Amino acid sequence: MAVLLEQIGAELSVIKAEALHPEWNKTLHFCRNEMISSENDYQPTEDDNLLHDVLLKGLLRGVCPFTTYFAEQWIVALYGDSVGLREDEQIGRGSITYSHDGELLKWYNEFTDVIAPWCGKLDDVTFDPKHPENERELFDRLIKKFGPRIAHCVTPQAELSKILPPTEANDFLGQRVDFLLSFPNGRCLVLEPGDHDTDVQIDLDRRRDEAFRRYGIETLRPRNKDIYTGKLYDEIKQRLEQYKVDQFLKDGEVRDPRTRAIEHLFLVPSLLVRLERLFVHFFLRQGLIHRPELRIGIIERDLECAEIGFASFVDRLLRLSRLYGIKCTIPQIWLYVQRDARVTIGDVQQLEMPVTVRDSLEGINLDLLIDVGIKCNILTKPVDKGAPHIGSVRQTFPHKLPVCFGYQTQVRPISLNDETDKVLESFVQDFFRKRSLRPGQSPILRNVLLQRATIGLLPTSAGKSLCYQLASLLTPGTTIVIDPIVALIQDQVQSLKEQFGIDRVLAWHAGAGLHDQDIGALLSEHIMVFISPERLQRPQFRKAILELPATDTFINYAVIDEAHCVSMWGHDFRPSYLTLERNIREYCTFQGHTPVIVALTGTASQLVLIDLKRELNIQSMEAIIRPDTFDRPELNFNLVKCHSTDGQKMLDRVMTAIARKLNVQDLATEAYGIIFAYTPKEVWKLFGQQVGKATECVRTVLHGDNHIVRYGIYTGSAPKENEQSLFSENEWSRYKERTLAAFKRGKINMLFGNTAVSVGIDNERLNYIINYEMPQSMEAYYQQCGRAGRLGQRSECYLIFSDDAPAQTQRWLNREIQEMPKRWDDIGTVVYFHRSNFPGRDIDVQSALIVFKRLFGKADEKGLISVPMFPSTDQNGTNQIHRDKDRRLNTEAKEFAERTERYISYWLILGILVDYEVTGMGRNTVYLVKRHPVVEKFLQDHDEALLTAHIVDSLHRYLSRYRPISRVDVEQRLASRPEGNLSAKSISFLMDFIYNQIEYQRRESIRTMVSYCNEADTSPERLRARVRAYFDSSEKFSEGLIKMADTTPDFSAVAAILDRVEGFQDAEHLYWETRRLLDERFRPDWAAVNLFAIAYRERAIFSDTFMRMLDETVAGLIQEPQTQNRAISRFLGSFLSYLSRLDQIFGEPLSGSLLGLCMGRLYEHHKLAYIGLIDEVNVVDEVREQMRLQVINLQLKEIIDANYSRITQ
Repeated sequence: MAVLLEQIGAELSVIKAEALHPEWNKTLHFCRNEMISSENDYQPTEDDNLLHDVLLKGLLRGVCPFTTYFAEQWIVALYGDSVGLREDEQIGRGSITYSHDGELLKWYNEFTDVIAPWCGKLDDVTFDPKHPENERELFDRLIKKFGPRIAHCVTPQAELSKILPPTEANDFLGQRVDFLLSFPNGRCLVLEPGDHDTDVQIDLDRRRDEAFRRYGIETLRPRNKDIYTGKLYDEIKQRLEQYKVDQFLKDGEVRDPRTRAIEHLFLVPSLLVRLERLFVHFFLRQGLIHRPELRIGIIERDLECAEIGFASFVDRLLRLSRLYGIKCTIPQIWLYVQRDARVTIGDVQQLEMPVTVRDSLEGINLDLLIDVGIKCNILTKPVDKGAPHIGSVRQTFPHKLPVCFGYQTQVRPISLNDETDKVLESFVQDFFRKRSLRPGQSPILRNVLLQRATIGLLPTSAGKSLCYQLASLLTPGTTIVIDPIVALIQDQVQSLKEQFGIDRVLAWHAGAGLHDQDIGALLSEHIMVFISPERLQRPQFRKAILELPATDTFINYAVIDEAHCVSMWGHDFRPSYLTLERNIREYCTFQGHTPVIVALTGTASQLVLIDLKRELNIQSMEAIIRPDTFDRPELNFNLVKCHSTDGQKMLDRVMTAIARKLNVQDLATEAYGIIFAYTPKEVWKLFGQQVGKATECVRTVLHGDNHIVRYGIYTGSAPKENEQSLFSENEWSRYKERTLAAFKRGKINMLFGNTAVSVGIDNERLNYIINYEMPQSMEAYYQQCGRAGRLGQRSECYLIFSDDAPAQTQRWLNREIQEMPKRWDDIGTVVYFHRSNFPGRDIDVQSALIVFKRLFGKADEKGLISVPMFPSTDQNGTNQIHRDKDRRLNTEAKEFAERTERYISYWLILGILVDYEVTGMGRNTVYLVKRHPVVEKFLQDHDEALLTAHIVDSLHRYLSRYRPISRVDVEQRLASRPEGNLSAKSISFLMDFIYNQIEYQRRESIRTMVSYCNEADTSPERLRARVRAYFDSSEKFSEGLIKMADTTPDFSAVAAILDRVEGFQDAEHLYWETRRLLDERFRPDWAAVNLFAIAYRERAIFSDTFMRMLDETVAGLIQEPQTQNRAISRFLGSFLSYLSRLDQIFGEPLSGSLLGLCMGRLYEHHKLAYIGLIDEVNVVDEVREQMRLQVINLQLKEIIDANYSRITQ
């Protein structure tokens, strides 16, 4: 016999949506299941195990999730009329919702009839065999004093190991309490009658009582003689009144139809899933599914549930079988139900299931007998005979036993067929109560469930999270979800718990209060674990994942949420993103199965996707699944400009404008929005200007005051004043958690935040976003704006832009200057953060070499070398972190220390290291690095040729992920470098690439944002068109542009693109699409396409923008390794010739002047190198002469300037 104390419950989605938490259902989900089988020789098949594991995972996914949509429909149909409950008509693809007459919620809050009167016999109750007479008397008097319902609140001889958590129960192994009284509202009382007079017993009692008290459980220890007096029961009564449980114990049962129907609405959902849990066991573990016919008996102790429960189980089983292509035939069923005629309230015959209802099931030859009750506990004794397979369900006390997920099967792909989408939609209805899949979700889901690595793109608000959540629920194993920020981790977990009742999910982050020793248990107790990428560098976490198979658990999917961060942040300040794929492969693989990598993002261009494929080692191009459009028509983009000193005034005006557009008077009470800024200091300032006393506002939330706080602030670190944090780390973590929860529930209307809330935060009410400063990229801008309009509601997105020195801004963007004087406008802020991530190529080289020396310290027995983030001294005993007179860390030294992990990751790329781990936190962070075996060999035999070949291989492997390059080319370039030793050569080589490729991308992204903000036409329609053009792939241009990515620049490919431009809209789209590509990687052919689009947009004016792009195009052609001088001339000549097409487009000769100035620019930079182009270009003679004349004029100017210089000397 198997006895399982479990936590299984369910409720109607209409109740879940109201977020009601009455006292009566605090412990409804705690149940006791018995499973008895006299036929135990069946060995489940692989199909049986798969169906069992996935179905049970779905049933145990939370303490009170939804029942199946199938069951909910029947519950509403049978019992919903009592409160006017009915399903709303389908509107689009949104949530399944219900209407009711309003009394439903009142009934739910005031419901108390959750305990049935006990009708058992004292002889059937198990008491302490040493003194049964005293306990028997106590139990009998309890019933006489408080009524027969209290019996179903009593558990005799309850084990301490079930009442207390394992850490506490270990001190009391094998011990029990005489009586545990547990009530629906969660209150418990221990009764321990007896005469305990020895010192040992008194001390044990004291320790037990203290342990119970720590968990809110009081103990009464009457002496045996007190059992027979009234004083004890008066004291018990006083406790029960204090616990407010008398409402559950009062006599009398109301049997009117409406009350009975309401009782079924509230309790039957939990009863059904418990019944299904037993069916899952007996059909799939005991093999009853393979019988040709079955006689099943169900004893209903309190509520009718047999027909719906069995029908729901069969429905769910068949749908899952179809999804996996498993042939599943349900046996011919004869169903017998023992039911109290007084309980019958709904017309269950509508289910059209052959059922025989009887007063008793005795004498029937049954294969399976199930005894179910939800208003009684084990003292209503379950049947234990009458069939070879017997199951029972009873309520039980709130035990501390965790739900552990163990799997007897491996992951396998689903079977794709015409029904797949329909079946997937049915599970979406079950788990999330969405009517159907949204556009773009099905292709991602199918690919993931086929066990294929997937890079999935969906616009913000399109339901990316559901893709991995549903896949996780339909696949055996535990899912790891890697999120970039703590706020997103908390947001995802909160949504799953509160909206869908999926509680078996874990948010693992530094502020969660979790301990390393608990990692293994926690991983096996949850179906989804949310972590940061850095968590996979932690040795204890790695160890726990490697040991998971010992608990029959494994990692099924490794989900990288907001996956663009791999590309955007990996090289900047999150190097752990660059080791994700390797960590997943090395630490999450079990029995040859590596978790399927699922990378999901709402913003990523084709090149970011290609970068993702490289970094995550995903081979198939079919892995990339993207939508038709990223357009969000419900978002109105607005742009305003001001001087940095007028930012607050402009913010006030913007808020007024938004209120007017949303037709509200007060944004703080009638609308929902986020105001984004960069630094915690700046966010705190804006927050304070809005609320007045900012500190008091935060303290109000921390103290749990019920005062309504309409404003909130969320930043990663606590705000500071005079370099001192205004709140402790613990206080700020608690405030952020409460604020985020309140914001999601609509309790906070206006949230001030930075990048800590910029991705993935889901609040469906949001209808405005304000960017107080320009974001660093179009991706960041789109992500932040995408927080609004999640339900399709019209939303206003405002960007306030300040550029106090435009000329200086352009010089920095053009790389004419690297440093910039301190500025307080948007550009100053953006440049500051850019500089923090890319302090300069030489600085990074020297810093990486300093870290390199620290990689050769003494290794421990595992071969790990300790590299502290903040070393007190270097190898020579010299302090490396200088302190100023105020004992503050020197800024530059601090910044260097905080980049230590990035430099370690560079040596990992170069093959000097094979791995590293991270221990400690903050200033106590220590990196444990492991050198590569080739390096260890070099340290022994000094074979520099072997080491050089290894570094060349590592560089070649890394660079090849970005563009085709031969190993010989890498080897020659490395050898020809001027640095003296191999370490300096290799890190300089890598740093050149990072600054030419990665830093270039980041700076170009800033350029694009500046260009976006400086456009003349800032109407919402034009702004949205630019955003759409930047992100969307176009049928006309995208395929051709992407084909260029890995080829030698050829103007014929450029011309093929440009020939398709048929008007200004095409030119505009082409400009922004090529801007997106150039933001990520420079190619001269893309630059040429962009150059033509610039000329088109500007009507052939030789602008600064055109001139800069011309210079970069030529420079790019020269730097292309496979492009010879003659090919460069051919490319340039063809491009210049093509510019004459502008004359046809605009109907006037505009290109002549432009071509002349182009030729002049080429002469200024390259002298006579391209003078032959004048004769080669395909233009009319008049234009050719303009080009020639421009060069002659410049030559004359040079002669005059030279003569003047000699005269003045």
